[in-house]
Amino acid sequence: MINKTITSGLLLIFLVISILIQAQITKSRVDPLPLDPGIRYGRLENGFTYYIKSLATPNPRTYMRLTIKAGTFQEDADQSQLAHFTEHMPHIRTKNFTNILYAPDLLKSLDMKLNDISASTDGTNTNYWFDHPTGSVRALDTGLLYFHDIVSGNVEFRKEDVDGERKAFFQEYVLRDGKKNYVDNTMMSHIVGCSVLQPHPVDFREYIQTFDPDALSRFYLDWYRPDMAALTVVGNIDDVDALERKIQTRFSDIKSPENPRPWQNCQIDYLNRPEQFIVLENPYKDLAIENEEVTIRAFIRDNDYNKSTWQGLEWKLAKSLFQELLRERYGQALKHYNLPYKIYNHIEANPSAMEIRVITKKGKEKPGVQTAFGILREIRNNGFTQAEWKKARQYRLQQLDDTNDHSPYYWVKQIENHFVEGEALPKDKTAHLEKWMTNLSLEKFNNMVNDFLDDIPEDIAIIAPIGHKANSYSREELEQWIQKAKEVPNNKHNPNDRPKVIIEAKQSALLQQKEIVSITTRNEKPGMEIKEVVLQNGMKVVLQPGEPSKDGRKEKIQIHGFSTKGASGFPKREYFSAIFAPDIVRNAGVGTMDKFDLEHVLSGTSFPYGVHPYIDYYETGIKGEAALEDLESIFQLIYLYFTDPRKDIAAYKDWKELERNAYLNPTYGIPAEDMNTSIREHLQDSTISPQGTKRFKGLKYTDWNKAYEIYNLLFGQASDFTFLINGNFPENKVLSLVNKYLGNLPNRTKDQTVQTNKRSCMPLQKGPINIHLVPNSPLEEVQIKMEYIREADNIDQWQEQIRVDALAKVISFRLRELRYLYKRAVYFPRSSGYVNKYLQRNVVSLNIDSSPEDLEFVKSDIKNILNELKSTPVNEGIFHDAVLRFLYPKYSRDNLQRNKNIIVKLYNQYRFGEPWVNPDEVEEFVKTLTTKDIMETAKKYLNDEYLFEFVLKNKDTPNIMVK
Repeated sequence: MINKTITSGLLLIFLVISILIQAQITKSRVDPLPLDPGIRYGRLENGFTYYIKSLATPNPRTYMRLTIKAGTFQEDADQSQLAHFTEHMPHIRTKNFTNILYAPDLLKSLDMKLNDISASTDGTNTNYWFDHPTGSVRALDTGLLYFHDIVSGNVEFRKEDVDGERKAFFQEYVLRDGKKNYVDNTMMSHIVGCSVLQPHPVDFREYIQTFDPDALSRFYLDWYRPDMAALTVVGNIDDVDALERKIQTRFSDIKSPENPRPWQNCQIDYLNRPEQFIVLENPYKDLAIENEEVTIRAFIRDNDYNKSTWQGLEWKLAKSLFQELLRERYGQALKHYNLPYKIYNHIEANPSAMEIRVITKKGKEKPGVQTAFGILREIRNNGFTQAEWKKARQYRLQQLDDTNDHSPYYWVKQIENHFVEGEALPKDKTAHLEKWMTNLSLEKFNNMVNDFLDDIPEDIAIIAPIGHKANSYSREELEQWIQKAKEVPNNKHNPNDRPKVIIEAKQSALLQQKEIVSITTRNEKPGMEIKEVVLQNGMKVVLQPGEPSKDGRKEKIQIHGFSTKGASGFPKREYFSAIFAPDIVRNAGVGTMDKFDLEHVLSGTSFPYGVHPYIDYYETGIKGEAALEDLESIFQLIYLYFTDPRKDIAAYKDWKELERNAYLNPTYGIPAEDMNTSIREHLQDSTISPQGTKRFKGLKYTDWNKAYEIYNLLFGQASDFTFLINGNFPENKVLSLVNKYLGNLPNRTKDQTVQTNKRSCMPLQKGPINIHLVPNSPLEEVQIKMEYIREADNIDQWQEQIRVDALAKVISFRLRELRYLYKRAVYFPRSSGYVNKYLQRNVVSLNIDSSPEDLEFVKSDIKNILNELKSTPVNEGIFHDAVLRFLYPKYSRDNLQRNKNIIVKLYNQYRFGEPWVNPDEVEEFVKTLTTKDIMETAKKYLNDEYLFEFVLKNKDTPNIMVK
């Protein structure tokens, strides 16, 4: 009895202790975590917050940020876009600074570059940065003073400054294709319920030109205040105490507002608001093509929003892993040619939700939605497989292991998340998450995902063209589709019979080693040996074994094979069949593998995107890069692209649809590309294949059979090709692989020769030449391109190429005067200098977007700037920025010695006969450049006789939007 009592008592005590321990563990996981003690943190009486993070790793730059905890989510109904506009104003005028983004003398005195000062705005915050040389007291003090101006009410809102910025602001909207973003922004405004609606694109110009300046200054006064601001300083800080005192002294005098406006937590508001459903008609019309795509966007809210605890941090990591696994599932489901829908998933930070996006062709909305949610249902019911889990977790653990917590960018972002989002930043954050992920079981992960997923998403949006049937869909109709969606088994779209290798061992063994005709060695400089190998099939191979990278980078081995025969050897009517042929082949695959099989095989290699065959006007070739361990695989793939391109009519139709979608949803500006294509036609320049509208229209002139015929002709004659191979590799191994795979490439087209075009063109007219171009679709702006083109005195003059490059960089800086000094409707003017090696022309090119009203003013201003460059030595500050920011990094010895740049040098040598120049000599030459060199180069090139001026401008200005 006594023993039983004692035993029971001990058990009770043990149970109590266990409960207390478990409670303590649970408490530590749900309570806010203390900030990493390695960060000096403070909050002044006025509410101003500061973070100081000293790094042990040497870094020549100190990274300084001012974060305002207010963005577009804080705008009032009459303040649409004004959070972003407010961000611009400190760059124009504060109490102590004027036009700080065009202050060359200030930058030079602080040893800073133009892009060291900038800003950005999103929904939750506005960020300003002032990065400067480590140890520069003057630069630090200047940055602190600038930030003090911003947050202390000392940004000035003079009428002339606000009015002057209106035009540039609208040009930014045009440049970023704001009209196409209008529908998405409107949709998110309805879903989130926090941001105000943007003006319709038809009204946007007028709105920006006429908004009330008082609304702008009200946003500034409401939100740019000390209790909404945080300063972050990250870098090699010798005396943290001294810096802290300096910050306290500088910012303590800022007064807190008497009645501060309460901050709205949009995340909490979103999670608590009713479920949303919205249907929007897409008003955007492109006159060149009819777009009947329907987009359905569904949001699954994440109610586990608290990121201030270990539990919240762990869920954030698990959520990102879920996103990748789901993306892979969707990717497998879409591995079919000519599917009528696409499915994407994304974890949103604002709002806190996971988005499922389905983009469908007309009439395919239901199967698209049901496939997307059928896959989710299968995951919810059965979870992810062990194989999926092992691969995804291993990848994520590697990412955590690779996290560079010595990087200033890591700390800047982590601190921003801590201040803005309330995300915990405890000591050893990455190590804890890595350990947690290591111990996380598949069962636990699947349970977390199951708890997160709902049968029906809370928020749904439909975006459809005007008049489309989808505009009449109801929420109930979509919910029925989702409820009736059948599970999509994982193995349905991921068969185990996919190939595992590019070429089977038996097939590879049939490729016999051929006798090498000759090997010639030459030394370009001490330690720089190049071997020229001639194979039995007549192919020339150039090997340049490089040295290991001194900074520890794992550089891939570079491969570039080329022939001097291209599309120019065929009739004009076959041009598009020729240039599109490699893309058609890539979409079809090689050997017995379609592109999906090939993607599967390459997914575990160092070259997951394969190699890139191409056919240009003057040239045919193939490029690729791989790690040493994958070298045989990449040679096998090259071999198949030469010998066995797969031909599949379904793949061809799929490629045409992909091209159509690329034109509908471009990643570049269609009008700008159309303009470039027209300019090249005027200049008789066929060296770059057309993009934009001409490329799209070229689809109807493309013949499938002719494309393969041309491809086989150009890639069927091994003796036409020179292969360049550069990198850190064992020479004998590479030579053996070259002989086995490249040496067995056939010469099967001897009876069907393709002529080599000698790259001749008529001499250019003497300028000035002024050409008005009309866009394919109406524009809201005009685009100006001034090309100063001079026949190259000698294509071998690398020093002249650098001088032209330097002049262009100086011009880019000076063009900023159009916005900041002349107050023109210009946002991002730019200039480039380059050599057209095919046509042997040196080119200085200026690109400016402006308004029709400011066109003649802008052209006159540019003329004055260029004349000044010819007559007066350039400002030392401008010269300093151009050289320091662009030329030194580009032409430094270390950069020129990288494999990707060496392969370009080899190409220029063997393709155009350019001499091999020692990188040390190039670096030293750049250091000798002076402002006088810029002036002399300007005198040489910036003359009317070399000028071709192109203006892309509407004949009239009809609306392309329907309201």
